[in-house]
Amino acid sequence: GGATIGDNAITAPSGSLVLLGTLRADVPGTSLRVLNASAFSNQGTVESTNGASLVVEKATNLVGGILTAGVWRAVDATLGFGTAPGATSITTLAADCTLSGTGTVSGLSSLASIATNGVLRLIDGNTLTATPSTGVLLHGGTLSFAGSGSMLQVIGDFTQERTAMLNIVVAAANQTFVDASTAVVLNGELELAPSRDFVPSATDQVIVAKGASLTGTFTTFMTCDSNPVLYTATQAIYVFGTSSGIVGDFNGDGFVGAADLALLLGSWGPCSGLCCKPDLDGNGDVGASDLAILLGSWN
Repeated sequence: GGATIGDNAITAPSGSLVLLGTLRADVPGTSLRVLNASAFSNQGTVESTNGASLVVEKATNLVGGILTAGVWRAVDATLGFGTAPGATSITTLAADCTLSGTGTVSGLSSLASIATNGVLRLIDGNTLTATPSTGVLLHGGTLSFAGSGSMLQVIGDFTQERTAMLNIVVAAANQTFVDASTAVVLNGELELAPSRDFVPSATDQVIVAKGASLTGTFTTFMTCDSNPVLYTATQAIYVFGTSSGIVGDFNGDGFVGAADLALLLGSWGPCSGLCCKPDLDGNGDVGASDLAILLGSWN
């Protein structure tokens, strides 16, 4: 609920707070503030959820626009820095940051770089619009999307560097994940797979990245299907091609049969990777319940 942590404005600064566990604000309409007079170091997780507000007024993790270390999450809530939300810009992300649903992290609208150790996750329909002062957002770390409608909009160029990973869990067809107003330059790795709740039909497609122009390609591509990424002058597109849309049809031949049963039995046990199609119930393990689902679709 509502609380303040640290010295107030009229006392002499003293002490510090080092977070090794989790600091969470989760009561709707309330504000949790870590006050300016005490140094605060996040070495654990800072999270605002459920319509609450959390403001860190003096974070040693954020210096010169660079957010380092710790995990920072805003899930349908607001997480801010400085004396008020939006007071401090984050130009370089070198920490683990998640925005989910309507969650916002103040300062990320100025994002210009995802460092090699930086992670940015946009989940469950979260759209982040970044306007880097440099005119280009350099992505060299990990950028992940999950949930229908999640997207990164860049007012300027988007450049994915050789060290970068773009990870996409597709929840619906016809989504766009990276949308730059000017140039897109691609390199590095792309991982793309449908979510457990989305069974794509052949020819379903998504736009991985688009801009006024597009150059370069992903040097490494991992997917559950065999189709390549398609590149045009302005877009990188993925078209699903080996799925029939039938539950249990792992090889995309249009029916559930012995070949699909063999694939399921060959994956028996723990199964939690990018392309664990036989885990039909989504519990991270291929077992009797998945076999029952497959047999129920047998044709």
